[in-house]
Amino acid sequence: MGGVSDTGRLPSAASSRRTDDRQNQLSNESSGAGKNRHTMTFRISGVGTAVPRELITQDDAARLAIELAGQVECHAQAIQTLYRKTGVRKRHSTLITSSTNGQPATQTFFPIAADAGDRGPTTGDRMRRYEQAAIDLATQAARVALWDSNTAPDEIAHLVTVSCTGFSAPGVSIGIGNGRW
Repeated sequence: MGGVSDTGRLPSAASSRRTDDRQNQLSNESSGAGKNRHTMTFRISGVGTAVPRELITQDDAARLAIELAGQVECHAQAIQTLYRKTGVRKRHSTLITSSTNGQPATQTFFPIAADAGDRGPTTGDRMRRYEQAAIDLATQAARVALWDSNTAPDEIAHLVTVSCTGFSAPGVSIGIGNGRW
């Protein structure tokens, strides 16, 4: 998709990409590079991004991590330092049920750790939750990319999706392609 933007849109560069792509094609044709060869070209004609609606400040995320891990005493200082040194100021999350807005953010997916051995939801539980949210966000981003490129969904040959959070097989692009956009 692309970089993160609170608006879900990146500046449109589709027209300049199309011009550059056509100039490269003409250059290859005139130089003889395409003779007796079948070449395939591609272009990125639109980019769309989407982020979850709810957000949490980094300080509040550190507080929540300490609370959920049950590490109030022994690791609190280290967790706060790690979160502070990332350079991140805020995070968007599908797990937050209320955003940081002067009050602590809340969530219900991860229960507070009962003891040091409590690791919370299983990887399978987390990936199912990821897949539910990822398809919705990817669909929003795909709509933005289609608008950015002035392209109809049935004109798309390939779709590239990027996420830094979870994994879904066969992939969120399958969910997007099932008539959701």
